[in-house]
Amino acid sequence: MSVQYRVVVGKKDERIEGPDDADVVVTVPLVDAAAADFDPVVAYMRGVLKAAGHDVPDVSYAVLTYDDGAVVNLGVSYALPEKYPALGHAARVEVLGMGGVMILDDDHTDQIMYSETGVPHVYLPDHNVNMVFLQSGTPGDWALGEFWGPIANETRAWLDHIAIGRPCTLATPADARATLEATLAIEHSMRIGAPVTLPLRAG
Repeated sequence: MSVQYRVVVGKKDERIEGPDDADVVVTVPLVDAAAADFDPVVAYMRGVLKAAGHDVPDVSYAVLTYDDGAVVNLGVSYALPEKYPALGHAARVEVLGMGGVMILDDDHTDQIMYSETGVPHVYLPDHNVNMVFLQSGTPGDWALGEFWGPIANETRAWLDHIAIGRPCTLATPADARATLEATLAIEHSMRIGAPVTLPLRAG
């Protein structure tokens, strides 16, 4: 996998090293690149997360390359303030291709509620926030004494599959195993500082 490094000196001023058709482009501010302990391998795997005080399990990025040439860039961040308004996930998904594009903006920042009383978390009993992004709780939200949200639809789909044999649209055990294997591969890649090929091999 080829990598191009860009050092940002100023606005519209970058120092570039590496091929123009690189698989991965790493952009680093000059102040970080000039640091004595700067390591471009670490920049490629983890950005400047350690310097910012975060640990890799809390903030991490990974690049997955498929056999057909498709490339997936995954970014995960849990290094947020304790009272951040999101009560679960805040996701953005972009699927870009020559035949079409799909962009899902699911960070829920367009629905905000503030309460002096406080808003409880969906499943953390001691966690309350004054400001909340509505519908940011992954399973759903309580309203008028009832629970509304994705978990209701997923439960209904599972019951329909069991009761009347309707095709199940939920993740299968095989899907779960593939996801776990990819996750373990990402963690292993971070530990050794090099790409990892799937499927994983024993040892």
